[in-house]
Formats: sequence, structure tokens, C-alpha cells
Amino acid sequence: MKRKKLHIADNNLMYGNTPINLTKNEYLLVSVLLNSGGEVSCDEVKGAIWPDRKDIITYNNINQLSSRVKSKLIIAGCDAVITKNGEKISILVKEPRKLNKKDIVIYTLILISFPIHYYLSF
Repeated sequence: MKRKKLHIADNNLMYGNTPINLTKNEYLLVSVLLNSGGEVSCDEVKGAIWPDRKDIITYNNINQLSSRVKSKLIIAGCDAVITKNGEKISILVKEPRKLNKKDIVIYTLILISFPIHYYLSF
């Protein structure tokens, strides 16, 4: 089996031949990580995604964004780990795995519930 690769093509995130639909900020996070060899500082992430607001963006914002990206990558069949360790955030793409229906339902529910949780927190 040929190994699929997570890559950027024509400003779209692809996993093998599968396009992954991301928001602007999700795309910026992944592109910063991939273009830097898989690890960047949280300050670099803030500057790339929120240049005018980097002083008020918290680690929680970065954690929520990376969680949404990870869910979308997993739904696309890409087993990726996005971690924040102190001042660094990194991405590691593992060998592909086959998702069962339960996994797909769980990750879809995470994606659906995020906007509801976000708006209820205000």
C-alpha cells in the first residue's frame, strides 16, 4: 500500500488525493506547521494567524483550533497528532489507519458541537 502524505497543493490541504476542508485559520495553522518542519512556537502561530490580535490570543485559542484540525484530519483518514508542549506546537502524521463508523460519528459530533459550545460560552 502506498503511503499517503499530508501536503499543501494549490492552497488546499490534501491527504494523498483527498482534499481536507479547513477554515482559514485551520489552514494557516497546518501550513505554518508543515512549512516549518512540523514544529513552531506558539508565538509564531499567533503571529501567522492573528497578527493584529496576537497579544490577546491565549493558549486556549490555539488548543481549540488544533483540536478542530485534528478532528478533520482524522475524519479524512489521516492519523495525526497535534501537541502543544510549553511554548511549542507540533504535528506528527502517523501511518494511515482505517476508521470505523464509531470513530467517524465521534469526530463528527466533536466538530458539530464546537460552534454550540463556543457560542454558549459567551
